[in-house]
Amino acid sequence: PARLCFRRLQPRGNFQLLLKPTGFSRWSFSTAWSDAYDQVTEDTFSNVINPDDPNEIDNNNYKARPITVVLRPPADLEVASVNPVATATAGGPFTFSWTVANNGASEANTDSWFDHVVLSDSPTLNASDSHEWDLGEFPHNGVLAAGQSYTQTQTIDLAPTPRGVFLIVVTDSRGGVFEGPLEQNSAGVAPTSVGIAPADLQVTSVAAPAQSLSGEQAMISWTVKKQGAAVWSGTRYWSDDVFISPDPTFIPGRAIVIGSAVHSNPPGSSLASGESYTSQQIVTLPRGIGGQYYIYVYADSDDVEPIRGSNTSDLKTFSHTVFEGGATDNNRGSAPMPVTYREPA
Repeated sequence: PARLCFRRLQPRGNFQLLLKPTGFSRWSFSTAWSDAYDQVTEDTFSNVINPDDPNEIDNNNYKARPITVVLRPPADLEVASVNPVATATAGGPFTFSWTVANNGASEANTDSWFDHVVLSDSPTLNASDSHEWDLGEFPHNGVLAAGQSYTQTQTIDLAPTPRGVFLIVVTDSRGGVFEGPLEQNSAGVAPTSVGIAPADLQVTSVAAPAQSLSGEQAMISWTVKKQGAAVWSGTRYWSDDVFISPDPTFIPGRAIVIGSAVHSNPPGSSLASGESYTSQQIVTLPRGIGGQYYIYVYADSDDVEPIRGSNTSDLKTFSHTVFEGGATDNNRGSAPMPVTYREPA
């Protein structure tokens, strides 16, 4: 058989191995290995046994030497400044800029990352009692050398929901840049004032037939008046639901939806304060009922009131429901409707 062995592994002078992705300092080993896939039939002679691993088969086919792995001086990304407009109203444009500087000893170990922008009523990100809106992650592309900086300016369309008094920017929000222990200055904050202008839909009247038959059709009409600010121009439509219930007080678990009408809100036609619209719908009453019943109409039945979330998500959500800022107690109106029991035909 053949005989392969390493007499010695001798590094040619001192060298440093720089580990860019993680960065650490310690002793490591460099190992040379002959016949690494064990293709050669061979014996291990007793006079060439590897003293570092004497009991392994073919232990003289490899030899290790220690090397020193040293910490690469990290980059240090700092949000040097944040500059939003002083005031804005939700539902309109919002402009802001920020500057990120590399104050570390080395260039960033990657040439792309994301900066995360949040609008909040607290200067601290993720405060337990805060209202926060994610305004987006914005990419940076290009190597940032030590001592260099970059500035980004963005103008975005706000949904009708975001409000806050602080704009927070977190650079490298996904953690792709190695900064070692220098992560403390990755966020910057600046004051701003973004307020909301919610609409307020109010059901002012509901009309039902004086007499109806179970299982038959009935015409229901209702009027909705808009108070407060104009409905956000990005809201294209919303739904008004019609319920029937045996109770003079609305109890969700006992009321049955018997109809739904979509109200369109095309661009340029948003209801102004004090304006109204009237809708009608033919509904089919449930079979087998009789006695005193009540018709309830719930305007904008999909209304929601977020306290934190994503601006991008809210742009979609409030395209089909009206933002009312929690003022939904007057969205429901009712009218009595006696129903006569009628046997199915």
